[in-house]
Amino acid sequence: MSTTGDQYLMLRAFLGADFLTTPDAVEANSEASKLRMGRLNQQQFAVFTIDLIDEILRRKEGPNASAHLAAREDFHPKRNQTRQKLASLALVNFKKMACDVFFELERRFPNLVHEVRKDFCCYLF
Repeated sequence: MSTTGDQYLMLRAFLGADFLTTPDAVEANSEASKLRMGRLNQQQFAVFTIDLIDEILRRKEGPNASAHLAAREDFHPKRNQTRQKLASLALVNFKKMACDVFFELERRFPNLVHEVRKDFCCYLF
């Protein structure tokens, strides 16, 4: 499966099926959200998705997690700043942001859902 497919599955697992049907998820799939995510070019969106996944993994570490993602010398200072700001989002707002990215992945890669289901079915048998 592609990296994009792995990211999609990670976001789906983090958000959970229940969250994807809440009013917050509906808001994340709104026109305003589509415009916000749509402004990012392919590379910017890919980088933001990676940083979001990194923040999900950091949050899963629980109480032993660092306060935010560590700054990296090989990243632009703005990217490091964005990575640190992700940690400051309350869980509900972070989930809304993750939902924005989840739905944008579906918009940018319309075959992704089919590909993920096909690969997932292969693991069942």
